[in-house]
Amino acid sequence: MAANASAPDAMRQTSPTQTLHYILRLLMAEAPVDHICICGYHEETAQVERLADYPEELPAPIRSLIQRHVMQFMAERPTTPLFLSASELVDTGFAAGLVLPLRVQDSIIGALALLSHQPDVYTIESIQQLAELISLVRLVLENMYLYDALAQNIIIAQLVLLTAQTIVDNPSPQQIIDVLRERLFDNHVTSSAILLYGPVSEDRPNGPFDYLEMAGSWSKRRGSGVALGTKIYLGDYPDYLKRLDQRETLVFGSKDLPDFVMQLDPFVRSILQAERVRAMTLLPLQAGQRKIGALIVGSDRPHTFSNTELQLYHTIGEFLGISAMAQILQQQHDLVQQGRAALLDAVTDGVVMVLPDAAGARVLTVNNLFTSMFGVPQNVAQGLLLPELLQQMQIPENVREEFRRSWTSIRVRDPSKQHGEFHMTNSEGARMDIEWYSAPVYQGSRVLGRIYTFHDVTAERNAVRIR
Repeated sequence: MAANASAPDAMRQTSPTQTLHYILRLLMAEAPVDHICICGYHEETAQVERLADYPEELPAPIRSLIQRHVMQFMAERPTTPLFLSASELVDTGFAAGLVLPLRVQDSIIGALALLSHQPDVYTIESIQQLAELISLVRLVLENMYLYDALAQNIIIAQLVLLTAQTIVDNPSPQQIIDVLRERLFDNHVTSSAILLYGPVSEDRPNGPFDYLEMAGSWSKRRGSGVALGTKIYLGDYPDYLKRLDQRETLVFGSKDLPDFVMQLDPFVRSILQAERVRAMTLLPLQAGQRKIGALIVGSDRPHTFSNTELQLYHTIGEFLGISAMAQILQQQHDLVQQGRAALLDAVTDGVVMVLPDAAGARVLTVNNLFTSMFGVPQNVAQGLLLPELLQQMQIPENVREEFRRSWTSIRVRDPSKQHGEFHMTNSEGARMDIEWYSAPVYQGSRVLGRIYTFHDVTAERNAVRIR
C-alpha cells in the first residue's frame, strides 16, 4: 500500500469531500472494486442516505437495489460485513458485493459498499488488507457527520429559543401550532396539529387513554383551529400507539400513507383527504415519563422528510411536551386553588390561614367572610405578616393589642389551641359578638401552619338576652 504514503498530506490540504474521493481512488487501486457507494445512516429514523458514488453515479434501479440491501443490513445493527452474491445482484451488472458498517463507538453512522464485476472476490482476508483505508473512510465520514450535527444543533437551538420566547406566556396548543406555522415550517408543510391524550385522571396520569383529542390545528386551506375537540379513539391503532410509546417518530410517505389513512375513522380520514395530505410525520409529545400526546406535520407533496427536518421536529416535540406539561400542571394548580377558595368561602366563619416564615407567621389566604367582617380584601391580606394583618383589621384597638400579645406569643407550628371572644361594631354601627378559635393545621403528622376562625354569635347572644 505504498500509494497510501502521501494520504495524510493530501487529506490536510483538501475538503472532506475531496479527501473522501481520494481515499476511494486508493481503494479502487488496491482491491478488485469497480464501484464504491458510501451511505450515511441515521439511527433515530432508520433512514439511509446516499452520500457518494465512485467513479460515477449508478443508474436509478441499480442504486435503489443497493440502497435496499444497505437499509436492511443497517436495520439489523450489524457487527460483521455483508457479502452479496451474484444472485442477489442480478440485473445490476455486478457479480459480487461487500457492505461494511461504519461505526463511531456504539453508533452506526453509515456503510461502505464495494461492488465488482468479478464473482467471489471478497473474503475476510481482502477486508483485512483494506482495513487501513476503510478506517480512513470511517474517519472522514465521522468528521462530516459531526460537522453536520453541529450545524443542525445550532439551527435547532436558534429555532427552539425563538419559539420558546414567543409562546412562554401562552403555551396553549393552538398558540404553539400558530407559532410553528409562522416560524418553523417549510413551504411544503400544509397542515399540522397537536393532539392530547385523554381522559386524564390523577390516579392514571399515564393512561391507558381512550382517545387523542385535537387541541390545536392549522391547515393552509382552512386556517387555524380546524376540527378542535375532535377525538380519535385509540382502540384500533395498537401498533402505532406502541411505536409512539417507545418515542419513535412515525414517517409516512406517498407509498405507505394511503394504508395508514384507510385505518382511520371516516371523519379523520375525510379531513386528511380534504387537505390532500401525501406525506406525514407523527412525533410523540412526552415530558420525562409522562405521555402528553402527538404532533402531526403533513405535506400535500410526495415529500421525503429529511433527517434534519425530523431532528428539528423531534427537538421541538420535546420542548412542546414540556410546555404542554407545564400548562397541564398550571391548570391543575389553578383548579386546586379555586377548589380551596370555594371550600373556604363555603364555611360560615371568617377564616385566616397562616404559614411559618423567617419573620413570623405570614398569611396564606383569607376567605370572603373574613373580608366582609373586618374589611381586609384577600389581595391585601395575602403575604402580610400576622401583626400587619391585625393592623389592617377593623377591630377595636384594645382587641388588636390583646391579639398582638396572645397570637404572637405562640409559634405557628405550636400544637396548642387558643380561643376567646370579643365585641366590635360593624360598618352599619351594630354591635357584633365574635368568638374566635385558633388551631394548628396538620399534613400527616407534621404541623403545616395555623388557622384562625371567627364566628359571629351575635344572634345567639341576643336570643339569650331576650329570654
